[in-house]
Amino acid sequence: MFGFQINIHGRTANWIGSIVFILLGSLIAFYLPTMVQPNADRNSLLLILRIFGWVFASLGLLTLVWMLGDLYLKYKSPEYRQVWYWWGNFLIATLLPVGLFAVPASLAFPILFLAYLFAPNALFPAGSPDVANNLIVGLIFSIVGMLALAGMFFVGRSMYKNRPRSARRANRSSTSIQ
Repeated sequence: MFGFQINIHGRTANWIGSIVFILLGSLIAFYLPTMVQPNADRNSLLLILRIFGWVFASLGLLTLVWMLGDLYLKYKSPEYRQVWYWWGNFLIATLLPVGLFAVPASLAFPILFLAYLFAPNALFPAGSPDVANNLIVGLIFSIVGMLALAGMFFVGRSMYKNRPRSARRANRSSTSIQ
């Protein structure tokens, strides 16, 4: 078997990740819509592609701005750099991407069920044989989304307990008035 592995960790992984997300989001938002063939659902598909692409590109840009702030702190206030990096990694690289998937996914079944109650509509046309399949797929998405939210809660809670403290705060708590 032929294979290779590249181990990238820490700040380097965040720089590369931000650039990949910006490129991937731009590709999805701007290039893929040009490849969509004209049909009845073209406008809906173009909207979905553009939203999906902008979400990826925005996440990449947010990560890039965070890493530029990390470079600024490297020279201006190095004692805060580790805390800044931890909070950015916790919020931007961990909670935000999971939240972008988990929250909409956990709402898939309730939204599909409401659409089913008000059928016929675009999701459930009259006489459609796929009603049960659509609701089952929505239920699976909702279960996976709720599991991701629960996992995010427990992982975030354990990470938060072990967060680094700033040098000024650590010095303030170690000195006491006698």
